[in-house]
Amino acid sequence: SAMIEPYSDLPESSGSLLVNATTLSRVTHDWAVNAGYQVNIHAIGDLANRLAIDAFEAALKSLCPHADPHDCQAKHRFRIEHAQIIHPDDQRRMLDLGIIASIQPTHATSDMGYAESRLGQQRTKDEAYRMRSLLPVRPVLGSDFPVEPASIFEGMYAAITRRSPHTGLDPNGGKTGWYPEERLTFEQAL
Repeated sequence: SAMIEPYSDLPESSGSLLVNATTLSRVTHDWAVNAGYQVNIHAIGDLANRLAIDAFEAALKSLCPHADPHDCQAKHRFRIEHAQIIHPDDQRRMLDLGIIASIQPTHATSDMGYAESRLGQQRTKDEAYRMRSLLPVRPVLGSDFPVEPASIFEGMYAAITRRSPHTGLDPNGGKTGWYPEERLTFEQAL
């Protein structure tokens, strides 16, 4: 994951990008503006998500130069796959633009045992594995199969409880759920 600040457990690394910002913006523009596709960018770290949002924002300005970017996004439906660690400023930008977040709830419950050691408590609390915070953009939930099981039941359980579908427990061995303020209701998850 490409991060704005270094990893908490590896202070000499901020991760890496598979595609640099210039190329990402150019490719997004080419596929969206020139070819007319709905663009979906895979992004996990806060830097990766920031650059994806930057690329979408630029493409929206080209697609609809005289329209509100949120209205333009409603027609073009750009999406971030994983939308997993997003800086609070960029969460606001996603909400303002209406960028679709494609979230895998079981990623949160699979990663909850080590996420804080990698990201630190504050960054995990403010940025990682958001679900309820992104409800206004009507996120889509999935499994990321074959990385996670394709079971809709495990995904729903993880979204609703923020506990492991395998053990029924949060990382502290309890039933509260991992960052329970990000839990979804059954109806929201469905």
